[in-house]
Amino acid sequence: MKTIYTIIIAAFFVSCGNSSNTETTNTSDTDTTSQQEVVVSEEPEEVKKPNLLLGTWTINDTKLGLKQTVTYKEDGTYNMEMGVTQRSGIWELKDSILISKNEPDSPGQETTITKLDEEHLWIIWKPKSGRARELKYSRK
Repeated sequence: MKTIYTIIIAAFFVSCGNSSNTETTNTSDTDTTSQQEVVVSEEPEEVKKPNLLLGTWTINDTKLGLKQTVTYKEDGTYNMEMGVTQRSGIWELKDSILISKNEPDSPGQETTITKLDEEHLWIIWKPKSGRARELKYSRK
């Protein structure tokens, strides 16, 4: 089972995905409740500081069987290790969207950063099939 999760996670970093940053809010109007989608247009204050992303981040999620280390460098390159898989490429940050590319001409993998501080990096991982999950990385 861990092998399947590893393959899925590896495919996540190799393939291109779309992500959106939306919230659902409940509003009530005299005993009637309706749900409306609210698009969050402001990025978290922390994401406005791309230097916070620089460095090495790790995750060891036993539930998903995911153990990964990724390093984002100041020159716009990254290195990722996951099990025996090693990847490298380029990265860029647009608003709160982190784009990782293995090849310069590829569309890249997009993930949404929901929070970034000195110690932790939270991203939304949205596989092509399956439900989106928030992953929490720790600074190494």
